[in-house]
Amino acid sequence: MSTEHMSTEHTEQVSTDPARTEHLRAGERLTLDELAVHLDAAQVWLRQLALAAETPAVPIELGANVCDRLDAMAEELGRLGQDIAQADAVISAWQPLRPYLPNREPWGARAHGSDRDKWGILWGLISAGGI
Repeated sequence: MSTEHMSTEHTEQVSTDPARTEHLRAGERLTLDELAVHLDAAQVWLRQLALAAETPAVPIELGANVCDRLDAMAEELGRLGQDIAQADAVISAWQPLRPYLPNREPWGARAHGSDRDKWGILWGLISAGGI
């Protein structure tokens, strides 16, 4: 990757090229905190667009076609921003995931090679993403 255009001095977007991301980060790589902040900003921007689109300059009702969809996208970005911020808090605060389930049975990498039948419903929930 070329670092020709990378600089910590850039604070404004200088290009519409999707590959130019230096304005999104202070360092060489985007932090999870920066990602969460940008997702929150995108949420606010989409909500503002949704509200502004309720009274467009032309006589048309955008309603569910545009306004509600923008608001739904904003809500989704808000949830994603919260998830990213929570992950960042866990990682940056050195709060590792617990190596065991509440009944002291291993999970994740520690459970590798264990008897899946023994896990029963719990294994099904974990493998389906429910836990």
